[in-house]
Parts: sequence; C-alpha cells; structure tokens
Amino acid sequence: MLHYRESKTISLGSYLQFYEDKSRLFGIEQLQKLPSKAFQKNTKTAPNFGVRNSKVWLKASVENHSTGSLYLLCDEENIFRIEVYVIDQKGAIRYYKTGFLEKYNSRFFQNNQLTVPLGTHPQTVYIGISGDATLLASMYVTSEKALASWQHWNDTFEGAFLGWMLLVFLYNLFIFVQLRERLYLTYCVYVITCTFVVIRLEGIGFDLLWPEYPSFNRWIDTPSVVNTWLVILFAMQFLQTKAIVRRLHRILQVYLGMVSCLPLLEFFNVRPLSNNLTMLSFLISCALLMTTATTVFWKGLRQARFYLLGWTVFLGSVVVITLWKMGIITSTHFLVYNAFPIGTMLEAALFSFALADRIRIFRQEADDARSLSLKRLEENEKLLTEYQRVQEQNRQLQEKDSQGISQDAPQPLKRLSVPSMNGVLLLPLSDIIHVQAMGSYCTIFLTNQKKVMASKPLADFEPFLVENEFMRVHKSHLINLRQVVRYVKGDGGTLVMTDESEVSVSRTKKADLLAILGI
Repeated sequence: MLHYRESKTISLGSYLQFYEDKSRLFGIEQLQKLPSKAFQKNTKTAPNFGVRNSKVWLKASVENHSTGSLYLLCDEENIFRIEVYVIDQKGAIRYYKTGFLEKYNSRFFQNNQLTVPLGTHPQTVYIGISGDATLLASMYVTSEKALASWQHWNDTFEGAFLGWMLLVFLYNLFIFVQLRERLYLTYCVYVITCTFVVIRLEGIGFDLLWPEYPSFNRWIDTPSVVNTWLVILFAMQFLQTKAIVRRLHRILQVYLGMVSCLPLLEFFNVRPLSNNLTMLSFLISCALLMTTATTVFWKGLRQARFYLLGWTVFLGSVVVITLWKMGIITSTHFLVYNAFPIGTMLEAALFSFALADRIRIFRQEADDARSLSLKRLEENEKLLTEYQRVQEQNRQLQEKDSQGISQDAPQPLKRLSVPSMNGVLLLPLSDIIHVQAMGSYCTIFLTNQKKVMASKPLADFEPFLVENEFMRVHKSHLINLRQVVRYVKGDGGTLVMTDESEVSVSRTKKADLLAILGI
C-alpha cells in the first residue's frame, strides 16, 4: 500500500499489481470478483507490458495521510485509452475515462499529461490501459500543489525546447538562403521532423495542434520513420559517404529504401508488427550511423567530429530514458525524466556546430590555397623579372658584339579556376597533386599538405586538366602525372603521389596509364 504523507510526486510503479484482460470487456464488477492471486506483483518504476491486443488492469492501494486531494498522473503517450475506477474508504466508486484517442476536452485538467482525481480518501484504484504500441505504465500519485509544480516546470521546459529548436531551424535556414546548399535545407527539414516527433511523444501536439482530432495520435510510427529517413539522408550528405566510404554508402542507400516501406504497415494497420519494426529500424540506424561517422572521422574528415559528438549525446539520452522506463534508473529527477528532449536539443545544437565547423574548415582551406597561389605567383613574377634582366643584358651585348644570346622565356603560370565559398581561387597546376570526386563537389589536394573543397563536380575540371598533363585514372580520381612517385601493382594498381597519398587505378585505365608512365 502507498502511504501518501508529503506534498510531492511519488511513483506508483512498485505499488502496482497487474492483470491481463484478454477479453477487453472487464468492468468494476468483474475486477472486484477476481481473487487476489490473479493480480501479479510489479517491481519496476514504469512496468513495460510490450505490444499487446489485450487490456492491462493495474491495481493499487492508496492511503492519504495529507489534508488535500490526490491525483493520478499518467505520463505516457502510447496509452490510447485509460479507464480508472476509484473506490474510497466508504465504498463509493467513481469512474473516469480518458486517453490519447479520446477528445482533448474530456480530460479533467487541460494539459498534455493524463490526470485523474483520486479524491481525499482513496482506498483502491483500478487502472485499465490499452493501446496499439508498447504499453508503458508510468504512473504517479501527487497532490494538487505538487501537480501544479510539475506542470509549471513541464510547461517551462516545453517552451524552452520549442524556442531552442526554432532558433536552430532559423539559423540554418538563414545559412541555406545565403549559400543555397542543399545540405542545410535537408538539416532544416530534419529539425522540423525532430521537433514534431518530440511534441508528438510529449503530447504537446495534441494540446496545441490537433485537440479535436484524437485519431491522429494513432499515427505513432510514421513520424519516427520519416525522421529516421531524414537523419540518414543528412548523414550521407554531411559525411560525404559516397566518396569516402562507398560500401557503407551503398548499405545506407539500400537501408533507406527498406525504411521507406515501413509507413505502409501502419497505413494498413498491421500491428504490432509496424511498431516492432520501427523500433528495430531505430536501433539499426543508430548502429549504422555511429559506424559511418566513426569510420569517416578516422579517414580524416575533420567536420565529422561534432556530428559524432552530437550523435553520441543523443544515444546517451536514449539509453537514460530506456533504463528509466525499465526501472533500472529509479530517479524521477527533471534531467532523467526529460532525457529524450534534452538529448534532441543537444544533438540539434552539436549538428549545427558541425555545419558551422564545416564552413570554417572550407574557409581555412580556401585561405591556405590562396596563400599558396600568391606564393607561386610571386615566384613566377621573380622569374619574369630575371628573364627581362637577362634579355636586357643580351640586348646590350648584341649591340656591342653583334652577337645575341638567346634564352627561352619562362612559360606563363597556368592556373585552375576553382569556385569556393569566398569567391574564385586560382590554383597553380604544378601545386595540384590530385583531385577527388565528392558527388556534386570535389576535393583538390595540394603540395603544401592542404586541400580545397570545390563546389563543382570533377567532370567540370577534367577537360582543362587533361590537356595539361593530368589523367583520370579512376571515376573518382584525376591525378597530376608530374606528381606520381611510384606505381604499385594490383588488380588495377595504386599510385603513390608526392604527398605519400595513394590513389586507386581502375582496371580500364591501367593500360593507358602504364603506357604514359613508360612501364
């Protein structure tokens, strides 16, 4: 029995007994006729009954030692319908019916938690819960004062969450408008879906957006699937998987196609299979994205560090909320209770840092390339000055001795025009080691151990470079033939460049390359 003495919120989990009503027809008469041993003892803070078609009846004995009324607080979004019978010390019975498939105005308190009055002197409480998704019975007994405090902090946090996500959205939307880069638009849509998933889970959407349409709450899996689809798409673009980890990129493409089919199960009401597969897809997505981000980071993509950190923080919040609902973590602290939305906020912030860091890296690369280009230009100007000086000496000698001393003029410095974030860079061809395709972008590797990201595909540079002692040895690589150090035999082979980088050679290009190299 729960003895309520202080004005605070107490978890009802360990005081609950439960009984499975497979007929879904039980009322108070049938419940009272059940023997005590029919109800099983629960020991978890938030018992998890899984996905089932039956109704679960919870039973609790409560004795109020305070002077005010008590309330039952149910903080779980997947309970479509909840029926409560309250039997007081005089034997009087009160009945309440609410849930996320009942109209919003049917609630005793107009808030996004399910709250039922227990009265001043409750004795026995029967709580019937049912739904199409995983049933988690996160129940609390609270006083009016404690409930008001709970709601105050809850409303404050929800306002902070929505404000923060709106700020992240507007910030990245502004960058998209300035740069017109699709990656930032993808992230803006992802932020919207993240926000929608959270407000759907927390009941905010039902409160603010569709209070007259409770049937919309039945759509549990589809918003999560759309969010999963977008986070994978964003990861593929941001982490440049097509260029850096081709095998993982193909796996992610196939997986995206599979995930896209999951909403059909919910549309045709194939439950609980829909819910189970959605949960499984989330776990697989977490594993795939962590593997991809870690691999790309170790391959040298510096901008992946904040992405990896953001994803790690988000997974940490998922672990915390899962352990809490399993009863392993018993604390009802604010940070534990709101672990999932807090993790979502931190993930959104760190992903924004990752995008900003990406811009910083591109600008740094462009500055390094500009410095190298200016250095080569100064060297070329010195050569021209020296050439003019020699020519002047030759002219004077020719006038004196009637003999000309000929000397070839230095060739003009050939440069590649590369569009970047800050304008157009002019890179000397002699300083380009090789160019690597990155989808609609490409990376240019330079002799000073620097690289530049160009906002053009490799094919746009190929005609000019091929005319100037460059060769496309692979569909993803175009190399400077003067920068080749050695050739390593293999199926297609590998070229070792002057910066000790290795470039794969395709089998179709092998014969032409060996002929040019004289091997």
